[in-house]
Amino acid sequence: RLDQRQLAGRAAQLFALHVDSDLLEFARWLVQRGLAAEVPAYLTQARALTRRDLFLVWIDALSIDGQWSLLGSVLEQQRLPVEEPLRQLFRMRVFLQRGNQRMANLAWDSAMASAARNPAQMGAVAEYALKLGLDDHARSALWRLSDEPAVARSAFDQLLLLEQRSGSAEGLRTVLAAMHKAMPGDNAVRSDLAYIDALLDRDLAQALAESRALVEQFPAHLPYRMSLAAACMRLGRPADALQALQGLEVDWMSVRSRWKVVLAWVILENNAPVQARLALQGVDTTVLLHEEAELMDQLRQQIDQRLASGAQPPQSAPR
Repeated sequence: RLDQRQLAGRAAQLFALHVDSDLLEFARWLVQRGLAAEVPAYLTQARALTRRDLFLVWIDALSIDGQWSLLGSVLEQQRLPVEEPLRQLFRMRVFLQRGNQRMANLAWDSAMASAARNPAQMGAVAEYALKLGLDDHARSALWRLSDEPAVARSAFDQLLLLEQRSGSAEGLRTVLAAMHKAMPGDNAVRSDLAYIDALLDRDLAQALAESRALVEQFPAHLPYRMSLAAACMRLGRPADALQALQGLEVDWMSVRSRWKVVLAWVILENNAPVQARLALQGVDTTVLLHEEAELMDQLRQQIDQRLASGAQPPQSAPR
C-alpha cells in the first residue's frame, strides 16, 4: 500500500507542475484527498506568494497540517497576494489556535475596519467567520452588509439562518423587524414576523391584522394561514384559529415541524386531545425554536392530562 508521500509523488506525474494552473489543481487535489501535509513539497512558500489562488490553497494546506508558527510569521508580512481583510482574518485564526484571544480580537477588528467600505470584502469576512464557526463575528459582518442595498437581502437571509440554527426566536424577530423596515412590501417577511410575534406573545394586534390581511389576499398559502392561527391562539380565540385552517387541501403529516406544533395547539384547544397527539407525530425537535419546543412540551403535558381525565374529541382536525 502506498504511503502519503508515494501517492502524492505518483499523482504529481500527471500534472505539469511548472504551470501555475496545473500546480493549483494538484494542490487542491492533495487537500481534498487528505494529503495537505504534502502540499509544501510541491507548492513552495516563494511560489505561493506570487498568486492569490496559490497562496490561498497553500494557507489552507498549512492550516490543516497545523503549521501555525510558520503561518504566523508569513502573515506578518505586509505584502501578500490577498486583500488586507483576509490577511487579518488569517492572523485572527492563528492567534485563536495559539490561545491569544486579545490579539485575535484585534485582528478581527482590523479585518472589519479594512473591509468597511467594500461590501465584497465584508462578505468574505462574514463567510470566513461562518466557516470557522464564529457566529457572533459573522453576525456583526452580516449586519454591516445589511445596510448595503445591493446585498442586503442576502445578508438578511444568512442572519435568519444563523438565528434559526441558534434556536432563538428573539434573534429571528430582531432580523425580521429590520427586514420589514427595509422591505415593507415583502409578504413572506410580514407573515414570518407576525408568526414570531405570536410565538413570543408580542404585538398581537399587529400580528393578527397582518396575517389576516395576507390570508384574505392569498387564501391558499399555508404559511399565512399558520401565522393567522398562531395569532388567534395567543389572543385566546381557538375557534377562529381552527377556522383559519379549514378549507385547505393539505397533507398535515408532511408539513413543517413548526406547523405541526401550531396545528396540535389549535386542535387541543378545540377539545380534541387524541387528534392533537396525532398531529405531533413526526415532529423534528432539532429544527424547532426554543419557544416552539417549550410549547410542544406544554402541549404534550396538557394532552396527557386531558386524556387521563377522560376528555373526548368532539372536534375534527382541519380539512
